[in-house]
Amino acid sequence: MNVSGLKGTVAQLIAHLGIKPEPAATKLAEYLLTNRLPITKETFRSALQWLKAADAAVVGLPVIKTMFIQQLPFVKGVFDALFTQSKGEPFHKLLSGFRQQLQDGGAVTGTASKLKEVLDSLHVAKQNQLQQIGLQKLVTTWVNSDSTPEMKSGAFSLLQKTGFVPKG
Repeated sequence: MNVSGLKGTVAQLIAHLGIKPEPAATKLAEYLLTNRLPITKETFRSALQWLKAADAAVVGLPVIKTMFIQQLPFVKGVFDALFTQSKGEPFHKLLSGFRQQLQDGGAVTGTASKLKEVLDSLHVAKQNQLQQIGLQKLVTTWVNSDSTPEMKSGAFSLLQKTGFVPKG
């Protein structure tokens, strides 16, 4: 399909669906048509609304495609989850934000309490894992023959200060 043919088809699709011909609708229709994704009035309206709310069509359009390809439920919750994941924000930040929302939520339900416990245990487990990795790197630096004398001395000093290596 050539460019002018696509633009005509997009305009026809938007008119057929009874959607106001605006740039966001045109962009969505072009994307759905060029990727040969199924289009219904309901899915088009929903996708258009989500993309406008997310204000990031560049990231949002592939999320819509993923929802169709993986046959995921075409609901806002799924879109929001995939959209957030696609932004590449670290998982620990998402969990911390979620925990904060639970804490700020006010009413303490049994479910909210259990979720906070799980999130706290994940945080403690991750913190312990990071401490172990840090300790391993210090020991490796201390015993590694490629380390400079300053690095070895610094690693040894930190190991003593943490109590891993006794003083004296």
